[in-house]
Amino acid sequence: MQQSHQLTNKSENSKLLYIGKSINTRACAQKFAEGQDFDLYAHESHKIIEELITRSLNHVDDRNSGQTVTKFIELEDDWKIENTEWPTIADFNEKLGANKIVEYIEKWNYDKCWLYAIDFMEKKSLEYTDVYEYRVRFSIPTRRQPIPKHTASVYFSIEVSKVQPKQNHVKVYFVFETMRLIHRPDQFRFRQNWLIDIITLKERMLEGIDY
Repeated sequence: MQQSHQLTNKSENSKLLYIGKSINTRACAQKFAEGQDFDLYAHESHKIIEELITRSLNHVDDRNSGQTVTKFIELEDDWKIENTEWPTIADFNEKLGANKIVEYIEKWNYDKCWLYAIDFMEKKSLEYTDVYEYRVRFSIPTRRQPIPKHTASVYFSIEVSKVQPKQNHVKVYFVFETMRLIHRPDQFRFRQNWLIDIITLKERMLEGIDY
């Protein structure tokens, strides 16, 4: 996998880091050719129900042959999370936070056609902690549209405590655009269709606007 990194100053407090994979536009076109559910929550609920039904069918009676057909299903509980070693409070800085987010995202399973860019948004200084905000924008550039109209964003928050011991690790949380569920890296399994759903939702909303 080849990656390209470019660091550009947007302002004194903002940096932009571009990361990408080699592009396969044909594979991406197939992804978007499939119909997507407009309601993201209903779509996810429907998938969960289908998955539960599938798992319950471990033994199927074949009436024609009288034999029992067994389905072998890999349960999600068997999936192992690849841990990322997040920095300690003493070692943390803005650039290191962005690099660790890149390291974590590279462990996600997604098609090579996706590119993403990381923006450092802001630093919030609270009473007992500093919160570093990052935005990761996913998109699929093509030959006809090298600069995509729509992106799917993931917002990361890294909390750096002011009162905990310096050897403690920072805390990391993130949320997908249009979704309210807050994720933690050590309790999360990435699903590529979430990105597709976000972009599809934006496309349909834009189609409904009369200029």
